[in-house]
Order: sequence, then structure tokens, then C-alpha cells
Amino acid sequence: MDGLSWTLVFLPVVAYPAYSLPEVWGEISIAVVLLSLPVAVTNGTLEELLWRGVYVKVFPGKLFLGYLFPSIAFGLWHIAPYAVMPDFGVE
Repeated sequence: MDGLSWTLVFLPVVAYPAYSLPEVWGEISIAVVLLSLPVAVTNGTLEELLWRGVYVKVFPGKLFLGYLFPSIAFGLWHIAPYAVMPDFGVE
């Protein structure tokens, strides 16, 4: 990947914390930050391997099972917490 591609990949990773962390930084301990980093990297990597890699590998050439089902399931997986706790994060 070239420099522009890397910038576009990592821009959200840098921009979101730069925007949202200053208002809550005093409430977060350094231990929480240091423990959150490996959890986030591991979770993100394993999530991508599952939702993108496994289904495509197990169902090669099958549009629904290899591509559409994982896309729909991924979306539902991320909507589910808000269905259970609709006011989560809202003050």
C-alpha cells in the first residue's frame, strides 16, 4: 500500500480518539488505556478473520453464504447491543 492508503486506513483510528477522548480523559486511568489497546487490536483482527476470511474460505464461489450472509450477520451482530440497551452511551 502507498502512503495515501495507509493514511486513509489509520485516519479514523487517530481522529476518533483525538475528538472524543479529551472530554473524558480525566476519568480514564492509564491502566485502562494500556489494556484497551491489545484488546482492540485482537478483537478487530479476529472479527475481520471471522466475518470476511472464514466464510469466503469455507464457501468459495457462493455469493450468499460467502459474501451476503456474513455481511448481514456482521451488521446484525453490531446492532444487537443497541436493541437490548437502546440508551447505551446516551446521557
